Amino acid sequence: MEAAGRKRKVPAVLTVMGIVPAAGAALFAGRIVYESTFVTCQRGLQMVGFGMMHSISGILGLLALFLGLLWVIAVVVVAAHRRTWMSQSQML
Repeated sequence: MEAAGRKRKVPAVLTVMGIVPAAGAALFAGRIVYESTFVTCQRGLQMVGFGMMHSISGILGLLALFLGLLWVIAVVVVAAHRRTWMSQSQML
């Protein structure tokens, strides 16, 4: 059994593993915003999303989104199994 004052934590490796999908998803979201504002003004509505999904950046962005979803599921499963949640330092 655990010591009374010691709280079980989610492993730090799970926190670190979430950095890559989060950064990729942020870049993907930024690209979507760029395409739906600047590209729409320059080339019209039919070009929104076309260039992004026909290049490697769109495919990698979607991969980052799916990896981020898997990361969230892994963190929730580990937290539920350990009956705890992330510590204050891991949430920052």
